[in-house]
Amino acid sequence: MELLLESSRNQAETINTISENISSMKEKLQEVNTAMDLLMAENKNIKEQIVALSDTVTINKGSIKSLQNDLAQLKLNTNLSSTSTFPSQATYDNLMYEFNERIERKKNVVIVGIPEKNFENVEERRENDRREIEKITKTIYPGCPKAVRVQRLGKYNASKARPLKICFSTSETAIAILCNKNNIKIDGVRIHSDQTIQQQKEMKNLVLELKNRQEKGENNLIIPRK
Repeated sequence: MELLLESSRNQAETINTISENISSMKEKLQEVNTAMDLLMAENKNIKEQIVALSDTVTINKGSIKSLQNDLAQLKLNTNLSSTSTFPSQATYDNLMYEFNERIERKKNVVIVGIPEKNFENVEERRENDRREIEKITKTIYPGCPKAVRVQRLGKYNASKARPLKICFSTSETAIAILCNKNNIKIDGVRIHSDQTIQQQKEMKNLVLELKNRQEKGENNLIIPRK
């Protein structure tokens, strides 16, 4: 009888041990499943970051190419070439100032056609402009970050709406807005890049040259937009 009781106790202990082992295995399996879920989520996040990084690289390549074109054009406008004499310090300073100015302005866009409220308080007018700009930029570029600065260009005139200059922290934002500017559906509102005086002169000369060449029969020409 005692042998049967001892055997029964041993079997019970064995069963308990097996049950504990099974419970432990279930817990470890749950931990493995949780770890797998975390790894899959992390993998998805990494893939999304790679896609975002790829988009940023593409935009940066475009920015670099644009800057290279700007520098080449500046060299032409200042008569700098490999065969010319070394530029004076003043010429070099002007060249570098223009180049740096273009880099900074690539972070900005200029919007014309937005009515200017006739508020006596300057800050009220500015706050209204910020709200209008945010509505427009979010419409054509949903992921648009908040502007660093919004300002009207020119002297205030109650009877005329001045252009709005919008400054962002990066050139990527301005480029994205310019790429999507045709999506705007507000009559009379147009979006332009923020150009230096030198760039405006260059564009004016290009438009004049285009007109002259079209009058001579070259009707397949266009001015590429940066």
